[in-house]
Parts: sequence; structure tokens; C-alpha cells
Amino acid sequence: MSQSVLDSMPGASTGTVVITDPLNFWGGKRVTPRPESNAKAEPVFEPSTGKYIQTTSVFNASHNVLKSWYNPKAGKLRLTSN
Repeated sequence: MSQSVLDSMPGASTGTVVITDPLNFWGGKRVTPRPESNAKAEPVFEPSTGKYIQTTSVFNASHNVLKSWYNPKAGKLRLTSN
């Protein structure tokens, strides 16, 4: 279908997918997630390198960037371009 035809149909969509099975895999088998009350933090590994992903350092880095952009006196973000 050409783009011009899709532009004339505002409700046009390529479709949707409803996923009912859990997408979690452990040891090559599909598993259901544990309830939050029983959940225990497990190390997360980056698939291609097998290196441990340190989520706390990623969170802290992004948090520091947002803090540097936010101006509490103005109550808004300061966006700059380099």
C-alpha cells in the first residue's frame, strides 16, 4: 500500500499483537515470572558479550544528566544543543 493511501486513512494500522504467553526464558525454557513478593534480584547479562549489566550505574548516570538539565527555580528543563 502506498504512503499516500495510508495518509488518507487516519485509522489505518499494520495490526496489533496480543501476547498471552510469558516471554521470559531461563535455561532455554519459557518460564512464568515470579510474583513481586517472592522476587529476588538476579544479575543481568548482556547477551552478546556475557558481561554483567550494572543497572545502578546506568540509573545513576541518567539521573545525574536529568538533574543537570532541570532548573528547579524555573520549574522546567533546560535543553541545550552542542
